Amino acid sequence: MPSSLYDYLMEYAQNNSAEVLQGCGCEGGCSHPSGRCPAPTEGQCYCSENCCFNEIYYPENRENSRLKYNCKKLVNQYVFRSLDRYASEIVYALNECDSILEDYAKYDLLSLGCGPSTEFVAIDYYNKQKENLKTINYYGIDIEKTWKEVHKEIKKVVQEDASIESFAGRYGDILEILDSDILENKTFNIIVLNYVISSFIADGNRDKILIMFESISNLLKNKNIQNCIIIINDVNYPLRGIDLFEKILEQLEEKNIRIFSQKKKYFQYSTYVTPYGEKYERILTFFGHPVFKQNKCTSAQLLINCGVSNDY
Repeated sequence: MPSSLYDYLMEYAQNNSAEVLQGCGCEGGCSHPSGRCPAPTEGQCYCSENCCFNEIYYPENRENSRLKYNCKKLVNQYVFRSLDRYASEIVYALNECDSILEDYAKYDLLSLGCGPSTEFVAIDYYNKQKENLKTINYYGIDIEKTWKEVHKEIKKVVQEDASIESFAGRYGDILEILDSDILENKTFNIIVLNYVISSFIADGNRDKILIMFESISNLLKNKNIQNCIIIINDVNYPLRGIDLFEKILEQLEEKNIRIFSQKKKYFQYSTYVTPYGEKYERILTFFGHPVFKQNKCTSAQLLINCGVSNDY
């Protein structure tokens, strides 16, 4: 087995994605919304040549685009092409919150729209860079059951890792789960929204973002969580939701949750994008990609330290 969770997942993803395989293997075959395979060569799998992968990344460029990761081969391609960058972006965010995280006895992380649990790879990496190893509890929520393909592989690794207290999740609608009693017996001190806002917008559900923010605020208040870090990491592009990041601050304050500190960060931008906050001095990824050398982080981030306060 490779030396780290990241290495293991990358090897698995490469061997089981459109980078290598030619057949989809999904029940029912091609589930592209157009009803046919858009791959350029007859007989190819519909997610070879990155066609469906790019449709998800840039849905505004295509009519009738694929919007869901509902193909086993496609989710593995996502991991292979994105894990290095997306996990690195979260590691940068955790490093920015280092002084706060030092006071935590353990890391209880809730990931909304978890996908392949990129944030778990990040917190595991962050934890193992420290002298004092802490235990991790991870709970991910995602609407796509296809991510089970990756989660099963993660469980093979973490069951032998003493620093992992629990790794679990739920498949279903984020809003329904947040507003139910499913999370009643769980507590969290880190909440991550990693490319969730842009996903809502791509699906035409911009209005649900504010509802999600309110549900997060209710979760903190109902559980009386007094010290929590919220990490919003997403596409550094106004049309994909940067303008909504800080709306969560309004929802937190409405629920009498105190904002102890906040940071706006970004990695890089084009002449078409207004810088969001303070630029990271270093933008190279941490893990090292087998194909994309000198891979770079590209997102914008809002980092919030907040909690229920008795002073209100």
